[in-house]
Amino acid sequence: MVYILAVLISAMWLARMITSKKIIFRRTILDIPLIIFLLSQVISAYFSIDPRTSLLGYYSRFNGGVFSLISYSLLYWAFVANIDQKTSLFIIKSSMFVASLVSIYAILEHFGFSISCLVVRGEFNTNCWVQDVKTRVFATLGQPNWLAAYLVALMPIAWSNTISNFQFPISNLKKNFWLILSAILFTALLFTKSRSGLLGLLTASVIFWTLIYLKTKFTFLKEFILVNSLFVILSLVIGTPWNSSLWEIQNPDLNQQTSLETGGTESGEIRKIVWKGAIDIWKHNLAFGTGPETFAFAYYQFKPQEHNLTSEWDFLYNKAHNEYLNYLANTGTVGLIPYLVLILFSILTISNFQFLISKQAPIFKFKNSKHSLGQLEQLEISHFHIAILAGFTSILITNFFGFSVVVTNLLFFLFPAFAVAVANSQQSTTNFQLKELTTKQKILLLIVGSCVLFVVFGIAKYWYADFLYEKGKQSLDHDLKSSLIYLAKAIEISPNEAIFHAKLAESYSKTGITELTDFTLEEIDKAILLSPYNLNIKRVKYNILLELSLTDKKYGLQTVPLLIQMASLAPTDAKINYNLGISYQRVGGSTQAIEVLEKVTGLKPNYRNARLALALIYIKEGKKDKAKEELKYILEKIDPNDSLVKEELEKI
Repeated sequence: MVYILAVLISAMWLARMITSKKIIFRRTILDIPLIIFLLSQVISAYFSIDPRTSLLGYYSRFNGGVFSLISYSLLYWAFVANIDQKTSLFIIKSSMFVASLVSIYAILEHFGFSISCLVVRGEFNTNCWVQDVKTRVFATLGQPNWLAAYLVALMPIAWSNTISNFQFPISNLKKNFWLILSAILFTALLFTKSRSGLLGLLTASVIFWTLIYLKTKFTFLKEFILVNSLFVILSLVIGTPWNSSLWEIQNPDLNQQTSLETGGTESGEIRKIVWKGAIDIWKHNLAFGTGPETFAFAYYQFKPQEHNLTSEWDFLYNKAHNEYLNYLANTGTVGLIPYLVLILFSILTISNFQFLISKQAPIFKFKNSKHSLGQLEQLEISHFHIAILAGFTSILITNFFGFSVVVTNLLFFLFPAFAVAVANSQQSTTNFQLKELTTKQKILLLIVGSCVLFVVFGIAKYWYADFLYEKGKQSLDHDLKSSLIYLAKAIEISPNEAIFHAKLAESYSKTGITELTDFTLEEIDKAILLSPYNLNIKRVKYNILLELSLTDKKYGLQTVPLLIQMASLAPTDAKINYNLGISYQRVGGSTQAIEVLEKVTGLKPNYRNARLALALIYIKEGKKDKAKEELKYILEKIDPNDSLVKEELEKI
C-alpha cells in the first residue's frame, strides 16, 4: 500500500508540475541529509550479502529495504511541496481519529473480543489468535510494542488539542473530547504492557509539558494536572509492567503474566546479548555493514555463545531490537552516521519552525479575550509543533528498545513534513483546473501515466505472488495438490524469491513420490543459490535430506557437508552443531560425532538432547564412565525426573 501510494502521489505531483509548467519543490534543511542517507543505503545494498533482501526488505516484514526508504522520502518531499497548513492540520487531526479506532480495537481485545476473529471466523472472541492477545493487545499492528510505539507517537497531538481549545465558548466540549481521546489511547497503551512504549510516553510527556511551560509559563497548569492525573489513575487501576492493577492486588489469582515473566529469560537480558552480536557484526563489517535488512543472515555468524542459555536460544532474530544498532550492523558506519544526522536535522526541521511561529502577529481581538486572532492561531500552531516534536522523540525512544515498522517509519518521515506544512501559512493548495494542454505536455503526461501503470502493475504482481505463497503455505499440511499449484504459480510470477523455491521443495518432499525427488532437490538448490546466507533455507534442505535418507542412505551422507557449511555460518548455534554431531554418528563417524557433541555441550551446557546423545555414543564406544558423567549431569542440573535418562543410567 505504501509503495502504491508513493507511486501515485509522486505521479500526481509530476503531473501538477507538467500542467503548471514549473518545478514545484519546496527546499527544506532536511533535503541534503535525506539524500545522503538514501545514498548510504544504496551503497550498502550494493555490497550486501543478500542484495534482493536489501532492496525489498526482509521477507514478511518488507519495511526497511532501500525501496521502502525511497518511498517514505518521496512522501516527505511530496507532502511539503503540495500540502498547505489547513490541509496538514486536517490530516494530523484525522490521524487521531484513526488512532482512536485502533485503540478501541485493542481495548476490545483485552476483554476477549477481537474484530479480527469476527472477520476471519465469524466469532467475536480471541480464539483465532495463537498469541495471548488478552494479556498483551496489539490490535491491527501485529505486536504489542509496535502498537505502543504508534499510540505514543500520536498521543501528544491529543494533548495539544486539549490546551488549544480553551478560548472558545464551547471549550469544555472540545477539551473533554480530546481528554477522553487521550484516555482511550492511554488505556490501549497500558493493555499492551509495553515497557518501551511507556518509556517513550514519559519522554514525550516531559518534552511536551516542559516546552509548553517555557512558552506559556503556568497558563495551562490546570490542563497539565488534569491530563497527568487521569494517566496516574488509569495506571493504578489497570496496572503497568511495573505494578499490578487494583483487581490483581485484590485477586492475586487474576494476575496475568507474559511467558517471559513465568520462567523465560527477561527480555532486557536477551536484548543485551543480541546488541552485543550486532556490535560484533559491525566490527567485522565496519564500512558498509552486511546490507540493509540482512540481520537475520548475519547475526548467526556472530551470535554470542551466551544466547544459547536463554529461553529464546533457538529463535530466529531478524532484527537487532535496537534501530540504531540495526543500522550499524546492516549498513555499517557509512549507514549509521547519515541516519543519526537525518534524525538531528529532522529535530531541527520541527523545532526551528517553533521559533518562526513565536513572532507576534496580532490581528482582530475576540470579545472578552486577552488574545488576538493571530495570536490564537499561532498558539494552536505552536502547540502542534511541540506535540510533533514530542511524538517524534518518542519514536526515537521506542526504536532504541525495538525497531521501526511501516506505520512508525511513516510517522518518522512525515512528522517533519507536518511541521514544515503547518508552519507555512503562506502556501495554499489551489484547486486543480485543467487547461488546454500542449502536445509536449500531453506526451509527458502519457509517459508519466505509462510509467505509473508499469510500476503499479509490478507492485501488484509482487503482492499477488506473496498472496499465492501464503495460500500454498497454508495448504501444505492438508491439501498438497493445491499447495503445489499455488507455490508454482507464485514462482512463475516472482522467480527470484528464494523462500518460494524452498517452500515448493518442501511441498514436493511431503508428497512422498520418488519421481519428484529430483524436482525437490532442484528447487531447494535454486533457493540456496538465490540466498546463500539464509540459514532457514539450508535447514529446509537438511530436513528434506533427512526424510529422503529413510529410503536411500546416500542422502544421509549429504547432510554432513551441508551441516558443516551451516556451522561455518553459525559457529555458536547449538542446534546446528548438535545436528552435525548426530549426522556424523548416522554415517559411522563416532569420533567426529563425539568431538562435535562435546563442543555443543560447551556451547550450551543445559542441552539435554546433546548430553544424552553423547552418553549413548560413549556407551556404544565402551566409555561407560564418561556416559555416566553425562547422564548424571542431566539428572543433577537439567531435569532430575528424566525417566529415559534414569533408565539408561540403570543399564550401565
